[in-house]
Amino acid sequence: MNGETLRLAYDNGKKLDNISAFTKEAHQISDEAVVVKTTHSGKYYHLRMWVKSERKYFRKSLKTVFLETALEKARIEVAKVITNVDMGRRVFASPIFKAVDEYLDYRRTEIREQHETHGITSARFSTIKSHLVHFRNYTQSNGKLGHSAITRLDALDENSLLGYAKYRRSHPFFAKDVTIRNEQSTINAFCKWAYKQGLHNTENFEFPKISMRRTDKDEIRRATYTDAEYKRLHTALRSYTAKNKLTDIDEMFERQLVRHFILISANTMMRFGELYQLQWGNVQTFTVEGKRLARISVKGETSKVGQSRVITVRGGEYFDRLKKLCKHTKKSNFVFTRYCGNQITKDSMYKQYRIIMSLAKIDDWKERNLTYYSLRHYGITKRVQSGAPILPLSLICGTSVNHIQNTYYHSEQREQIDIALGIYKPQNYKDDILE
Repeated sequence: MNGETLRLAYDNGKKLDNISAFTKEAHQISDEAVVVKTTHSGKYYHLRMWVKSERKYFRKSLKTVFLETALEKARIEVAKVITNVDMGRRVFASPIFKAVDEYLDYRRTEIREQHETHGITSARFSTIKSHLVHFRNYTQSNGKLGHSAITRLDALDENSLLGYAKYRRSHPFFAKDVTIRNEQSTINAFCKWAYKQGLHNTENFEFPKISMRRTDKDEIRRATYTDAEYKRLHTALRSYTAKNKLTDIDEMFERQLVRHFILISANTMMRFGELYQLQWGNVQTFTVEGKRLARISVKGETSKVGQSRVITVRGGEYFDRLKKLCKHTKKSNFVFTRYCGNQITKDSMYKQYRIIMSLAKIDDWKERNLTYYSLRHYGITKRVQSGAPILPLSLICGTSVNHIQNTYYHSEQREQIDIALGIYKPQNYKDDILE
């Protein structure tokens, strides 16, 4: 074009596209689209198309030096763009982080109030958010895996997440198969929503199937501590919070929060999310027969099962002690609030958990999948072993009688031998191990 400027002007307020002096060739194939070759594009032809609905130019390299081939490929791309526009889909895909935020805003509207039966609990919403954080981080981690990081939805296709399970099983996550499978379900739900919203053109991702077959009842039992391990854990908590080893007040207080979270979790048998979101207004402590107990109102929106319950449990002294340590104890304050007034983060809690496992010399905790949830499982196991009635125990734990029976109610090998020999005597399990 020898320095000539080709101006494409359209009616209805359409944006003007100036093909500059750098343009060597320009071949208009429709009112909105032109095939160009510039000094910047090298030898290849490019498509440039105005998308009125999004008021942006769609640009794409046609990766050919032959004009006829370029025109043919350009017409195909133009047809794709027109089809997406007609179907209400976006031509320009959202950044992944933005699409995830939009989806979470949508799911947040589904959080039900305590009196409602439809929708999702706030605990479920937190789980969905956690799953999508892993998804978002995975797309960003492709760069670390030898590939370019993926930042936009249109860079993803149905096969983009085939390596997701391997990524989640690797260090530092060591995620269980059941966790990965649940995350995959959440990610595909997000993918379908984004597809229906016209954010991208992939309806769902392909994931390698994860078998969840179980061979015996032991496999459905929850990971838990041995009595010896819990005693070591209890002892480790004292050195873990020793004032003579710490000078940072925020770190020292954070450790106190985690220490009490562990003790309260084992004694109340509450789920992690229930305890994490517990507020001081839902806790009362009192004394019965010289023992400090706690009456706790567990809100349905914080519970996995979405049902509220009021429970009376051990551990009142731990709430008392923590309340004396805390500066933020209004009814609306979270029990596990840091010295600065912010709720302790889950990342901080898991960081501290790793330290505690090291101090307690429980070296295989990752392989056995010992987590904060294991404290609930340990507490329930000790109650079952002590002969606690299963029905009231299930009500306290917010689970079914069948679940208690199938997961926790089982005889030890030594007990089975004693029964076989006819010398069985019920063992008197003391609750003191939970102190």
